[in-house]
Amino acid sequence: MEEKRKVERFQLRLETIVGLQGTAPDNKLPMLFSHDISSEGVFLLTDNPLSLNTMVNIGLFLPQVLFNKKKGRKTMISTTGKVVRTNENGMAVSFDRPCQISNFHLKT
Repeated sequence: MEEKRKVERFQLRLETIVGLQGTAPDNKLPMLFSHDISSEGVFLLTDNPLSLNTMVNIGLFLPQVLFNKKKGRKTMISTTGKVVRTNENGMAVSFDRPCQISNFHLKT
């Protein structure tokens, strides 16, 4: 099967919170985990995917040990998108607007 994606995907397991667009963020929602992410979307692992075309708010939490060492705080990337695919493992969300994710190579 030929790969149809135009952008690179990164296997990245991030804690993720998802809510319906138009509602306030709610830290009582169940935490999901990303399976992979690209500049155009994310695949989220869940036993209860939302319906196709559902518009969502997404908060991706960056690893605390790397970005925010203050106790009780997490660094979060917020975006919005639409559920475009579901399967037995979870749901794919396409971001409303692309963000840039890339490898950064340090000179040694």
